[in-house]
Amino acid sequence: MKKALTIILTLILGFGANFLAVLGLYCLVFFVTDSAAICFSAAIAVIAALIALLHFVRNKLTKFAHGAVIILCAQLPFILFWAVNLLQFIYYYKTTDFRSGFERIGAGIDVMVSAIAVIIPAVIMAAAFIAWAVSANKNKIKKWWNEIFKNGKENTI
Repeated sequence: MKKALTIILTLILGFGANFLAVLGLYCLVFFVTDSAAICFSAAIAVIAALIALLHFVRNKLTKFAHGAVIILCAQLPFILFWAVNLLQFIYYYKTTDFRSGFERIGAGIDVMVSAIAVIIPAVIMAAAFIAWAVSANKNKIKKWWNEIFKNGKENTI
């Protein structure tokens, strides 16, 4: 029961955290600033914060579920939801005969927003898997590093 509850809560909270992060970035882009540098730095900060949070949660929940399950449950539903949404918006943009340029611009903004909503959690998921793989194989990486660089000199093959 604890494993199922852990997975369900991770699904709900992961979806909610991603939704709030992307919603905050949208609000920043559309209502607060026109500066691309501020928007990119905010996106990088959100990605870094969610990676750190996901890594912390994965460490705390490893006795209930495997680390890969925690990462996938926290990120994959959001990615799939927005990927389907993105495909719908792209289909609408490509097939609709718009009455005005403003409708075309609005449809293009919908496509862009959905693409961003897919990219951000995909980057978070990939970085979390990399961080997890590095921490899980720390001893193997140290051994490999020591084999390559012995006594400060690189071994050549």
